[in-house]
Order: sequence, then structure tokens, then C-alpha cells
Amino acid sequence: MYMDIYAFLADVVVVIHFLYALTIVGGLVIVYVGKFLKWNFVKNATLRIIHLIMILIVAFESIFHIECPLTYIEYKLLSLAKIHHQNTPFIAGFINKILFWDLPNEFFDILYIGLALVISVSYT
Repeated sequence: MYMDIYAFLADVVVVIHFLYALTIVGGLVIVYVGKFLKWNFVKNATLRIIHLIMILIVAFESIFHIECPLTYIEYKLLSLAKIHHQNTPFIAGFINKILFWDLPNEFFDILYIGLALVISVSYT
């Protein structure tokens, strides 16, 4: 029974992780579409600062090779559920394939720094 709870919580963490990433990428798309369509809410300074901070956290973790806390929590919960992270159930496995690419760390450093720069420039 406890293992099922850990597996469920690991799935919840995966969904939160995915939503975090989706907020960064989707937020950038919404900002540029919103500028084009003259949506006023895309000028909201609080939202824009939160959006920028979100990608800066990811870029910082990547540059300094800090494991994402959400990844750590997910793997810990999977371990407690006695599930290897590569054998996650369908939905979690699918989301993990979207989140985690088998590419060199340098690729992600460049990607996250690039995203941070694009998001910073989008303020103009």
C-alpha cells in the first residue's frame, strides 16, 4: 500500500515538473502572441518577473550542475515505491520523455541561457 502512495506522489511531482516547464515555454509564446494581438495582461510586470525568475532558476541549476529538486523528489519517491525511474507508468513515462532528453549538459546550458535571454528581451 505504501508503495502505491509513493508511486502516486511521484506521478504528481512529474506533472508539477511538466507544468513548470510548460509555463516557461508557453509563457514565452503567450507573451509574443499577446504583444502581436495587443493583449494588455502580457505587460503585467509581476507575471513577467515570475516568468523570468522561473527560467533563471533552471539556467542556474543547469550551469552549476545542480539537480532539479523536482527530479530529486520524483526519483526518491520512485525509489521508495521500488520503481526504477526508467520504468515509470504510462503517463509519467510519457511526460519524462518530454522533459528529459538524452543530450549533453552543454546543450541544456545553452538552451536555458538562450531562453532566459529571449525572455529578458521580450520585455521590450
